[in-house]
Amino acid sequence: TIHPVSFEEYFESVQDSITIKRGFKAIVAATSFHWISPDVALKQTHALIDPKLIDPDDGCLVLLWNKEVQLESIETYERVLQPVFRAWAPQLDKYETPEAQFKVLHQLQETLFSSNNNGYFDVVKTGHQWVEPQHYSIELYLQLLTTYSGFIRLTVETRDGLLDALQEALKAEFPDKDEPLPVRYLSAYHMAKPRKLCEEKQ
Repeated sequence: TIHPVSFEEYFESVQDSITIKRGFKAIVAATSFHWISPDVALKQTHALIDPKLIDPDDGCLVLLWNKEVQLESIETYERVLQPVFRAWAPQLDKYETPEAQFKVLHQLQETLFSSNNNGYFDVVKTGHQWVEPQHYSIELYLQLLTTYSGFIRLTVETRDGLLDALQEALKAEFPDKDEPLPVRYLSAYHMAKPRKLCEEKQ
């Protein structure tokens, strides 16, 4: 059954369903769990997991993350893209080094599973890798940018003008259409399991 509602509204939408409690073996969220308040996300996720369906040593909450795609060289970013962002949308002028991206995800893990927010899950496994795509054309890169929340919040006029200016700057810097853009991003995951002593924490 598909329920096209927000995570926070799920319990209300299926309040008459027998599957509302303890009906799932695993919960997977892809670059989305951070949008929900940790106390709400962890409590409701814990309430949906059926402990009889899982191995106690396995993770059943799987959080997948992809950080923003960045040009490989900060020097290229500062010379080619930074002037465009500052002209059209200064709030989007941000470059994250690999170390900075790793720090963001580590801090996110600490926030979600700190003792202040979490009496529900323990992290059992984490991992990450640097991804260097071999197929990112300028067009694909710009399409990806439009999916980021900062771009979505722009007015149509500003967004279109920014994308046109970015495309012009990138084509001037990388005129060979057959060469992929030199970009990379951090991909990571967190796996967690329910704590045994918090079956129905209120």
